[in-house]
Amino acid sequence: MTIIMKDIKKITEHLAGLKPAQPNLDSDLPVTVKEAVELLAPKLRHMKAQGFTLPELAAALAEHGLIVKPNTLSRYLTESPGDPPKKAPIKKRAAMASIKPGATEQNLGSPTAAPSPDSPSEPAKAEPESSAAHPLIG
Repeated sequence: MTIIMKDIKKITEHLAGLKPAQPNLDSDLPVTVKEAVELLAPKLRHMKAQGFTLPELAAALAEHGLIVKPNTLSRYLTESPGDPPKKAPIKKRAAMASIKPGATEQNLGSPTAAPSPDSPSEPAKAEPESSAAHPLIG
């Protein structure tokens, strides 16, 4: 089938007239905590605007078995439905743990940078073993 520009116009008009499906609130279909908060989001945002705090809202939800921490509730209320979950920021300490000792800002990203005095360019020579470490030397 060949699609022509008139077809695109008809499809665009059709799509513009579609309304999103409304959830059936009388259903026994299970939902996740995030989905439940998204369904309740308009009411929860309105209550927050009226002065309710996140801990108060979380407590009200918990009374009905919907257990969600205030911080998580805040995050769910600020995300738009369908947004991918945001990854937690990487802690600087964890990122720094992967950097080798002696590395400097100047030579971190450059494989051709000159070695620092702390990290010589030649491999370290093996030191002689102590007599305690060698089984044949008493």
